[in-house]
Amino acid sequence: SKISIWISPDARNHFTMPENGPTVFPRLESEACFIGTRIEALQSLRRFARVASILTPRDSWVHRAAEEQGWEANVVDEEDRETAFDFLRGQNSQLVLSAGFPFIIPQDVLEGGALFVNSHPSLLPAYKGRNAIKEAFKDGQNYTGVTVHHMVAAVDAGETIVQERACVEGMGLDDIYQLLFGDVEPRTISLALTKLKENGQLH
Repeated sequence: SKISIWISPDARNHFTMPENGPTVFPRLESEACFIGTRIEALQSLRRFARVASILTPRDSWVHRAAEEQGWEANVVDEEDRETAFDFLRGQNSQLVLSAGFPFIIPQDVLEGGALFVNSHPSLLPAYKGRNAIKEAFKDGQNYTGVTVHHMVAAVDAGETIVQERACVEGMGLDDIYQLLFGDVEPRTISLALTKLKENGQLH
């Protein structure tokens, strides 16, 4: 089967490998496709697989990095969502990792032979949706994190694969973004991909 990973929208232009994340990665035989905005998630994916294609919104961190470093990337605007969905229908990678992809993927794409997985910056089931970090911060939550889960038609509602928790007590919003996207999310993605490979869902 194919696998797709969905990750929610915001991004920062930094990446540090978590100290307590996996240090030896189970390299995937399959090619991967990345869709989204977060450069840190793309870097995590590249530790596991050869990224055969990239789909990213215009002016995202991934788009900027692709232009600066000469990566081939498919760039989409808000009005291009159907083009983006056609791209997903036609891609042949077993694994599609999405980090910050702004469109809700239609059911027919979800049923197209791929196993879709989403990485979301909250401790699901709390704080679903694209403003999860800001909403948790506004509510004064002392703990937040990242959840990587199987993707279903309902947003952020699939079965959890890995969930990582982080204390953000006393931190400002920018520091929380940096912690989650620079450290917690890369580690959670690494753990989730490792688990999927160990379970035989990735090859």
